Amino acid sequence: MMTASMHETMMSGNEAFARGALEAGIGFCASYPGTPSTEIATTLQKMAEEHDIYVEWSVNEKVALEAAAGASWAGVPALCSMKSLGLNVASDFLLNMNLSGTGSGGLVIIVCDDPRGHSSSNEQDSRFYAKAAQIPLLEPSTYQEAKDIVPFALKLSQEYEVPVLIRSTTRLSHSRGLVTKGNFPKRKWKAGQLKDNLFNVPTPHLKHRDLLDKMEQISKVFDESSWNTLPIEKDVDVLIISSGISRRYSEEAIQLLDAKNIDVLNLVTTYPLPRKIVVDALKTTKRVLFSEEIDPFVEEEVRSLAIELNSISEFHGKKNRSVPAFGEMTTDVMLETVADLMKIKRNKNEQIGSGILIPRQLTFCAGCTHRNFYWAVRKVRKRVHDKLVVAGDIGCYSLGVFYDRSMTTMQAMGSGIGVATGLGQLERFGFDFKVLAVAGDSTFFHSCIPGLVNAKHKNANLTFVILDNETTA
Repeated sequence: MMTASMHETMMSGNEAFARGALEAGIGFCASYPGTPSTEIATTLQKMAEEHDIYVEWSVNEKVALEAAAGASWAGVPALCSMKSLGLNVASDFLLNMNLSGTGSGGLVIIVCDDPRGHSSSNEQDSRFYAKAAQIPLLEPSTYQEAKDIVPFALKLSQEYEVPVLIRSTTRLSHSRGLVTKGNFPKRKWKAGQLKDNLFNVPTPHLKHRDLLDKMEQISKVFDESSWNTLPIEKDVDVLIISSGISRRYSEEAIQLLDAKNIDVLNLVTTYPLPRKIVVDALKTTKRVLFSEEIDPFVEEEVRSLAIELNSISEFHGKKNRSVPAFGEMTTDVMLETVADLMKIKRNKNEQIGSGILIPRQLTFCAGCTHRNFYWAVRKVRKRVHDKLVVAGDIGCYSLGVFYDRSMTTMQAMGSGIGVATGLGQLERFGFDFKVLAVAGDSTFFHSCIPGLVNAKHKNANLTFVILDNETTA
């Protein structure tokens, strides 16, 4: 139970984000459930009545962001949380609202990426949306930072009237650590009149100009920010530039190797890049190692800056495959990378925690009725002599991919019925397969309705099954 007293409490990263939202004075939260982000909104939901805030599960992430923007425009501090793929859904609105501004309330977006795709259909780095939308990006590396970054993000949004993106990843969101709690502020805002011109036409280019001016000012704030952890040593052989939870992996690897003449520059304010801090850090070393989750986002920004400055630093990271360009960052990855770079001998067969966890295939919960459905699909496939295409969708029923070829395709929310609509028009070209589209009840309302309307209007030859478990699992 999170209370207002000042003491350390064990929290997951997502619980820390929720606590930070309360300490920031958030009044409105809209979200759509998706691992690894779900617990942010569920935690706030449990405390909504006590703190007199509004929390909702929206029909999808785009609607959630639109609802949160409406609250912010009316002067209510707002939060919108989602997983990586959800930001794809919300991006249409994001890439317009960034130009219109967030109004006086302030709007914080928390996106939780899923390196390796533990609970996702892809491995996506959402940080590039910050660059595409030209909005500030923050990457906490600890549970304490996860809590404390939310009030900072809200104040930044309120001052410059831009949405602020906070990025987490699975291991930060779902692991736990000690967090020192702060107090809840007294409410100073009240919902009121929206300002005029909350649109971009007919001069979106001028709105773009104004946004770039704001980002230039925010860049100066980031240059002086105390969020970024500077190297202790003045001159080192290797400087690790990290972001997010990769900072912890880097520090642990250095400690386990007892490596000398190496230090870490951890960046929390990752976009716009805090140029002054990075330039000063580059002067302390000739070799730089990048440690970040999924894509070389910070690495590319620093490399670009180094070219501009004619820096002679030697860079090692995902771009030259010194660090794996796919999958999760781990302590083991950093152990091997640092040891190889610094010529430290170690037993590469010794992996932390090896043998403790036994790999097992993902499976449905005991008693889940989805098992019965895919058993029936298998029977139908035999009856039609394998002339069956099952266009699947996103949800726990996606585990049908593991059940004897029960699912043929599975891409994005709502794409099952969309793909089936296309396949259902191919009989004229000799396509003689039965077409079955599968979706859950939540996915149906999230993204399937336009596809179903299209299938009906075009008279596509398909069967559409909605697996209704009356909840979002």
